[in-house]
Amino acid sequence: MEQAMKVMIKLRSSDGMEYEVEEHTAEQSAFIRGLMMFSDARENGVTISDVKGSILAKVMDYCKKHAETADHVELDCWDAEFVNVENHILYDFIMAALALTINSLLRLCCKKVAQLIKGLTADEIREIFNIQNDFTPEEAEAVRRENLWEF
Repeated sequence: MEQAMKVMIKLRSSDGMEYEVEEHTAEQSAFIRGLMMFSDARENGVTISDVKGSILAKVMDYCKKHAETADHVELDCWDAEFVNVENHILYDFIMAALALTINSLLRLCCKKVAQLIKGLTADEIREIFNIQNDFTPEEAEAVRRENLWEF
């Protein structure tokens, strides 16, 4: 039995790293799938200007797993491990999912962020994500008064 030839797509990251991935893997991204309609993208590859190489490689691992695995239980376990990363990497995954239009990855990452912040105060969330509080004390008090149900 002859095996079908794999169609490879070349991807370039914002920092110039190049990857060749199978077409069915790359097409987990709606952005890449749309570009594949043009012969120029097929012949010359696709530059992903908003995603650095290390993150693109991990995101393509995610896409490959989702392209090749039908077992939902296996995927759920794999996905949980995939997003078990430091917060700055999770943020990079979210930005890559947005840039590449990979909705399943975006949902997965947002679910992880929701788990991380559940039950935390605004100050605790700022600390976790290194967000500067730019409210004056008066503005912060006004927000508290407007949202007493939350406090």
